[in-house]
Amino acid sequence: MSETFKDVVGFEGLYEVSDMGTVRLVDGAVVPQAIAPNGYAYVKLTKDGKLTFHTAHTLVAAAFLGVCPARWCVNHINRNDADNRLSNLRYATAAESAATRRRGSNNNSGHRGVHKAGKRWAAVLTKDGVQHKLGTFLTVEEAAAAYRAAAALHYGEFAPPMAVLTSGASATSE
Repeated sequence: MSETFKDVVGFEGLYEVSDMGTVRLVDGAVVPQAIAPNGYAYVKLTKDGKLTFHTAHTLVAAAFLGVCPARWCVNHINRNDADNRLSNLRYATAAESAATRRRGSNNNSGHRGVHKAGKRWAAVLTKDGVQHKLGTFLTVEEAAAAYRAAAALHYGEFAPPMAVLTSGASATSE
């Protein structure tokens, strides 16, 4: 499969970016990418003697998806911030992008949205700053299934991966 290149927005006639995330000069010389501490690939571009830094995913999205809507961001569908293929990028609101984040590093249940509540497991989904308590469950798997079902319903295509109800878990009131 060959790469398709388009002008880098704001650098037309100087740089091009491909649907695979490659950035190059118009003469074909590839611009080296580096990975920032936040995990994003970035490039250094020069125009009129001024050096600027740009994340590769924003260059790909602007060239192929159009200008990013105000207060939206580029979201990596597979959650790999270094995967800048066009097929892995979409525009999302901050809330939609947050919905795709990995579980927190302090999570000890092994599942996003699930925590220990006494001798039971509680499932909680937060959307738009509002906590939705989904109930308490006998097993961590039941709580995780409840979270995945609620995430699929509330977040749709932005639900964390595997957000499909796999068992008929039943909740009790908290």
